[in-house]
Amino acid sequence: MQATAEILENNRAKLSIKVDAQDFGSSIDQAIEQAAKTVRIPGFRPGRVPKQLVEARIGRAAIREEVIRESLPEFIRDAVIQTGVDAIATQTVDVISPDDAPNFEVDVVVETRPRVSIAGYQGLSVKIESPIPTQEEIDREIDKLRNQFAKLSQVDRPSKVGDSVTMNIKASRNDEVLENYCIDDYVSEVGSKMLFEQLDDLMVGVKPGDIVKVNSTVPGEEQEVTFEVLVKQVDEKILPDPTDEWVASASEFDKFEDLKSDIFEKLSKAKADFAIEEFRRGAAQALCELVTDEIPKSLISQEIQTRLHDFQHRLDAQKIPLGLYLQATGQSEESFISTITSVAHETVRLDLALRALSQAEGIEVTDADVDSHLGKLAESAGETLDAARENLEKGGLMEGFRFEIKKAKSLEWLEDNVRVLDQDGKPVTLRVQRGDDEVVVGSKAQ
Repeated sequence: MQATAEILENNRAKLSIKVDAQDFGSSIDQAIEQAAKTVRIPGFRPGRVPKQLVEARIGRAAIREEVIRESLPEFIRDAVIQTGVDAIATQTVDVISPDDAPNFEVDVVVETRPRVSIAGYQGLSVKIESPIPTQEEIDREIDKLRNQFAKLSQVDRPSKVGDSVTMNIKASRNDEVLENYCIDDYVSEVGSKMLFEQLDDLMVGVKPGDIVKVNSTVPGEEQEVTFEVLVKQVDEKILPDPTDEWVASASEFDKFEDLKSDIFEKLSKAKADFAIEEFRRGAAQALCELVTDEIPKSLISQEIQTRLHDFQHRLDAQKIPLGLYLQATGQSEESFISTITSVAHETVRLDLALRALSQAEGIEVTDADVDSHLGKLAESAGETLDAARENLEKGGLMEGFRFEIKKAKSLEWLEDNVRVLDQDGKPVTLRVQRGDDEVVVGSKAQ
């Protein structure tokens, strides 16, 4: 097969494809042989019908048409690979060889992937939450531990957030008591949201003997329910002093300073992990925001279909109907599709932005890169490197595989060159893991 490409306006290209008489005739002969295995003609057993009779019965023109219909996607795929055209969708197909021609010629107009502008990508910056724990955060963690060993002490003052209130709750509707919602000596911490929000808010500033009323809806009841609450007792929490003695009895440490150091280290690790994820999302988003070009609908449609297919496949594997999933997650079909569409838009936009970045910075994929990634793929699949390579090449997936590597390298470039700032605009450096290595990001552009 021979193919040439002519670049047209508006992100299009014309592929002129020619399959010579020998190859095309071979395809027709194979189609006749296949039809001979299934066609039924009186006087002949299935699979024993002569090819000449099959051709006469079906008609060579009809067989030719079927071969074209079946083979055209493969012809186009091979032409795209041969010409290097970055096609994303087929627009028109024009067969130009006569019906009785021994060869096959066709002109195919394809939509090509646009090259978008990412002007200003060299000066991107991302703001993240500082990965360094504050004293307030450390104190908050210490207080969580102190709370576990707190004692309650009755007070006569009005309640405040953090106090415990003992109450009797009476529920009614139209003067009829609803026993299912009545409870005596119920204890709730003010501000904990253990009660429904309206009642929890009213518990601030109450004292023993107060009666509080509020109307609210409850699950399983269509009409509002009136809640009458009698405040019986207010207790404040008495937290233990953070002494070495208390630390030794409440933790694995002997000294308060050792406990603080451990909390600092754990918070630092958790905040650093969060900061890295926040940074990566922010860097990708910042790059995407530079793309103002119109995104082809065909790319978005393909991404939506891919995501829907993958999601449905996961549901099928768990034997969960889509309707049941939507009901369980509280989504309508419209909101579900809307979310998928929004994610597809951003995915395509980032893909185009990374392609533009790799071109602008001359990011290339070497054979060593391919072998390294392919080796990992082969190992996970339990096959040899050569077998993995052959599978990708047979399926026409090698170019896509190479771009995924290029995309990863482009993301690494982005991480290395974007400025990282905290919320106050101060420079931040982060350590990120890449394979077996740890690298510092956010420092090169400071």
